[in-house]
Amino acid sequence: GREEAAIGIDSKIDEVKEEIRHVKEINIKVDDVEEEINAPVDRLNNNVVTIGEAIMKAQNGDKEHSPRLLRGLAEVCKSRGC
Repeated sequence: GREEAAIGIDSKIDEVKEEIRHVKEINIKVDDVEEEINAPVDRLNNNVVTIGEAIMKAQNGDKEHSPRLLRGLAEVCKSRGC
């Protein structure tokens, strides 16, 4: 009984460690994204459009630029693995 309990506790500890590791990874990604949100995605008429602006334009239904901006956004995301 004691050994089983000890094994149970060990596996619980491992689960918690895994969860903590996962949360840390997410936090690191969020930090990366905050820096990257100001990264240029596309240049429209010589205006540099940042990721944040691209998202805003897309949300506001900017039909003219949305598809290209979102493609740019997708590329940035893919290259960063988000």
